[in-house]
Amino acid sequence: MKGLEKMVIETIKRRLKEFVTLTWIPLISNYTKLFISFCLLAFAFLIRMERPEWPSTSFCLGAMALCSLGDVCLNLLPIEKRPHALLYTGAGAFMVGHAFYAIAYIKNIIANSYAYFNPGTYIAIGFMICFLIVAAVCIKGKKLSPVMIGVFGFYILVIGFNFVTICSYSYSAKSWAWIGALWFLASDFIIGLETVFKLKKDYLRKWVWLLYPAGQLVILICQNC
Repeated sequence: MKGLEKMVIETIKRRLKEFVTLTWIPLISNYTKLFISFCLLAFAFLIRMERPEWPSTSFCLGAMALCSLGDVCLNLLPIEKRPHALLYTGAGAFMVGHAFYAIAYIKNIIANSYAYFNPGTYIAIGFMICFLIVAAVCIKGKKLSPVMIGVFGFYILVIGFNFVTICSYSYSAKSWAWIGALWFLASDFIIGLETVFKLKKDYLRKWVWLLYPAGQLVILICQNC
């Protein structure tokens, strides 16, 4: 029995490791990433054309366009050949993209006469407080410049506002949009960990490109449902 238990435990450990490291998913190229990003942009454009009466479509299209610009800046060149200007432009584009998503969902909240503050809002705020604590623990002791800390802090503030807003709408509309916002937030958190700890792990890149496009897709689909 002990031998059987050990075999079962080892099998579970192996399967968990395979799941965490995503060994069953190939590592995609930068050009494939750009293709995925532009497919999402085209999808956002189609929604805008087909549902112009939805209050959120223009800002969601703008958000996706900014995220696609960010993807171009961050994936067009290998990281060792990427100038700092592209890095900052890409990060800035994503930051404004998050703000556009928040505005889009605020327009939905207003159009439907929903209350912004509801249980979904408070749960999301509590989650973001925990997120901030984890982020603070992760960067504690790291030699980051005050400017970098300020940039990280402002970025977290923007993505947190987006997450809370989408969760507020999701609670009132009984929408699944909050899942997309959570996946988008998780992908940004992984990117932050890679940046702070200078991690170069293939499975982290896989998680980013599993969560990021899936999150964007859910946010776009659920913007009026």
